[in-house]
Amino acid sequence: MRTAPLWIIIMIIIIIIILLFIIIIIIIIIFLGRKISSASGDDREAFLFQRVSVLVQRYNAVLLLHDTLPATDCTD
Repeated sequence: MRTAPLWIIIMIIIIIIILLFIIIIIIIIIFLGRKISSASGDDREAFLFQRVSVLVQRYNAVLLLHDTLPATDCTD
């Protein structure tokens, strides 16, 4: 039986670690959103998660526009 090359095993381990970090970050965002909702009296549980989602979308849009718009020369 032939074993997988070492780089494939390392890549699988890296992907698993990254996925675990993503899961932990999502859990923290949900927890913080619930704490903020209970402290403010707002019933929306996904408040912080929605805000972070909008923030990421706007940041991605800025990066996209920055790369696609022509640079202006401001050496006046």
